Amino acid sequence: MPTSLELAQWAKKRVNINQDKGTEYKQLVKGLGAMIIQNGLLGTLLYLKAKSKPHHLAVMEDIFEFLKSKGVPNPQNLQFSEEKYLRLTSEVLEMNKWLRRYADILIESKDEGGRDDKRRRVQ
Repeated sequence: MPTSLELAQWAKKRVNINQDKGTEYKQLVKGLGAMIIQNGLLGTLLYLKAKSKPHHLAVMEDIFEFLKSKGVPNPQNLQFSEEKYLRLTSEVLEMNKWLRRYADILIESKDEGGRDDKRRRVQ
């Protein structure tokens, strides 16, 4: 399992890659943990695929890239024992914590007046 620092660096890189997806990506990442807990990892991936909007596909790609880094050769074909599925789900939830943090920091939001809340890009 990667250290927290490695996971944080990975998440920052992924959020920077997807920064152009804007507020929709940010909001989806913020709700991803609850979605996984409620629907399971596989159910969440199926939902993201069915939606197929750019921000949904970006989050799905974040999960696939993370699973690849965990040694899953083909994340689109999740066929595991229940124990491994639950472990991977737990690790994806941990990964999402870091995505949420960096999305909050790096992605602009609309303030209450509809104006852009300028956030700077962290290098």
